[in-house]
Amino acid sequence: KEKCNSREIEVKQKEVITIEEELRKKLENEFSEEKIFGTCKKIAELNFQLEQSRYEETQNFDETNQGFPPNDY
Repeated sequence: KEKCNSREIEVKQKEVITIEEELRKKLENEFSEEKIFGTCKKIAELNFQLEQSRYEETQNFDETNQGFPPNDY
């Protein structure tokens, strides 16, 4: 009976190792350097666009209001 149990344990350990390997591969794929870099690049691009539109807004504001600061400041 002990041999049967140790065999079952061995099989279970292999199953656990297989599951761990599959999860590791999924995580590595999900958090690959390419994906992270791509996400960071996209964030930087969006940030740049936001800053551009803010700058353009202040330029337009200065032109229409002769440089007076906005009321909400």
